[in-house]
Amino acid sequence: MSNGLVRVADARTRELKRWETPEKGKPMAIVENGSLVLTKVGRQLGYKVSNKELVRRGLAPSRFLSGHLG
Repeated sequence: MSNGLVRVADARTRELKRWETPEKGKPMAIVENGSLVLTKVGRQLGYKVSNKELVRRGLAPSRFLSGHLG
């Protein structure tokens, strides 16, 4: 997903550790007990968790934005 955020993973296992903002590296969401959990910053910026990815709240899926439902 190309949402402008940085995906930080464990170098050895490639397992997701957290999502960060690209500018200042502030954590938007972190993995706790195997689940991705939003931080205060992530909530303030209007993100939600969807399948280990961060999605902006209120945005339509890209297939609706492109004008076809294919």
